[in-house]
Amino acid sequence: FTQMYDKVFMDCVKLKNITIPDTCVAYRDYVFANTAIEEFTFSAKLTSPGGYTFTNCKSLKRVVFQDGPTSFGYYSNSNWGGRYLIQGCTALEELILPNTLQYLRSDSSGNAVFSIGKDASGVACEAYGLKKIVIPASVTTLQDKVFENVPADCQVYVRGSETAYAPLWADGWDSSLTLPVIWDYTGN
Repeated sequence: FTQMYDKVFMDCVKLKNITIPDTCVAYRDYVFANTAIEEFTFSAKLTSPGGYTFTNCKSLKRVVFQDGPTSFGYYSNSNWGGRYLIQGCTALEELILPNTLQYLRSDSSGNAVFSIGKDASGVACEAYGLKKIVIPASVTTLQDKVFENVPADCQVYVRGSETAYAPLWADGWDSSLTLPVIWDYTGN
């Protein structure tokens, strides 16, 4: 199979672990919502992580995107782009983005396509436990509200240098954001 359809595992409250084949490249909305999944790694062939994918997954601690995707889907009548990806994931500690990622962008209305903090309407994703975000040096587009209101104690690791990345950073983050940043990060 090549995609996961809306709500396919939603409310499977005992689902803790799952292995999805690399052939699955697109996820629709709410695929794992309200499950007990603890960690998830997306395929390197991913085209869209879906909207609300992990909504209310209270046991989710780590989400990893393997290197491969340069951007995440689109946003139209569907939330395929990754909007509200980790909404209500109160135990989430790590979000590792692919080193190949180039675009973290908004849709034509200014809503975050891939949102981690809150969207333009002010709806918080509530990933209060998020301690680590790794952003690749390959990102060339980082628009408003993509990471707005991530937890204040979250550590941001950027694989690029401050000199090269700072102008993009200033445009893409909420102006009040004061998260600590580690530049030139080489770890996992």
